[in-house]
Amino acid sequence: MRAWQELVPFLITPRVWDIHNPAAYGDLSEFGERSWGKGLFEWEQEFLREYCNKPPGNILVTAAGGGREALALANLGYTIYALEPSPVLASICRRAVPPERLPEVVEMSHREFTHSRPQSLAGPFEAVIVGWGSLSHLATLDEAAALIRALRGVCPFGPILISYIRKIADTRMRRLCQAPFRILGANRERFDWAYRLRFALFRKFDEDQIAMLAERAGEEVRILLCDNFQGAAVLVRRHGQSNA
Repeated sequence: MRAWQELVPFLITPRVWDIHNPAAYGDLSEFGERSWGKGLFEWEQEFLREYCNKPPGNILVTAAGGGREALALANLGYTIYALEPSPVLASICRRAVPPERLPEVVEMSHREFTHSRPQSLAGPFEAVIVGWGSLSHLATLDEAAALIRALRGVCPFGPILISYIRKIADTRMRRLCQAPFRILGANRERFDWAYRLRFALFRKFDEDQIAMLAERAGEEVRILLCDNFQGAAVLVRRHGQSNA
């Protein structure tokens, strides 16, 4: 089973992600109603304390899942606009928060938002929270940078919080499964892709890649929290950078 999971990234194309991942997450109850009571994670609380204006204010949450962040933010007094590609989770998110605090939940992926921002999410927003780990569901640095630029277009001056799955030392099994593809000269970014049943298809980042992402998107990056599995960072508009 483990070897099969390690081989998956080399057998699919990035476009498959937009079909597979929303379906996979729609079946995970922990991202649905069970998530409502979890509240904000440590780095999300720090983000609000250190970088955001106090409520009221409008915050955009992307990859909003079943509404964990939206509910917690609404309870603090913010008005939330949300983006979520899974119809199942989008429906649960709408039930989590009264419509006066959650006026809009758009069913759209990050990649779709990058290419076509809906008028209902035109902003301007005071801050953006890119839902837990969801940056890692974009296959390449270029796609992630394009998303950040699109988000900057609706949040011209506020902070953007991203969280991601970290790249740590490869296991022996992973190195063995990758060896034939290295010999065949596979696209280098594919070696950062991974597949797990709980997280579907995702891309792993290290902190150097997050810094490179920020540079490509015209942002400055401030790392908040890292452990052996995940990282979180705040992106702030680089001084002198024009709007997206």
